[in-house]
Amino acid sequence: FPTSTLTLEPFLGFSTLLEYELNRLNISCKIYVYGPESLADVLPSDVSLIKRTKFSNKQWQDIQDEAIQQIHFQNGYVCIKNIEYPFVNPKYIEAAISAVHLFNANSCITVEELKKDLYRSSNSGLIMEEKEKVKDNDRKYKRSGGIFAKRIIDGTIAKDNLTTSLPADSISAIRVTEMKDFMDLQGLIK
Repeated sequence: FPTSTLTLEPFLGFSTLLEYELNRLNISCKIYVYGPESLADVLPSDVSLIKRTKFSNKQWQDIQDEAIQQIHFQNGYVCIKNIEYPFVNPKYIEAAISAVHLFNANSCITVEELKKDLYRSSNSGLIMEEKEKVKDNDRKYKRSGGIFAKRIIDGTIAKDNLTTSLPADSISAIRVTEMKDFMDLQGLIK
């Protein structure tokens, strides 16, 4: 199931996953949903829809071409909360924007710290990756994907020549990309 289909599925007592997501947001900025026109009927009146017609593998270019241009946003910050991560704490939205501003960065991503040694599969079972072994003073991270904040300069999304990160909790890193994930999560939480 593509994410757009999951967006309209009932979730944890809400009529849709999108309603669940929007209900949890408690932020002091304008909220736009960038998605297919079919979402217009389920959005609250205080949330605007930016119709998504481009679905390329360059999400930020699509956002630049369709979203930023439509809202005529010139300077400031934009933050994307990816619906595939329904448990991302909304506090990370404002925190990511603050991190871009405070560290004079062009972007901020939520990350999950890799605190454990890494293994790979082999014919004889799992083998520890010695070169990837995590030492006490060596921090490694993986992008959790839930939040992306970027700087907007003169109506253009800034290039990622300086990215900062925001460590997210492990619950925020849970990703839902197919119906099986979706059903498993609802079964665990109920």
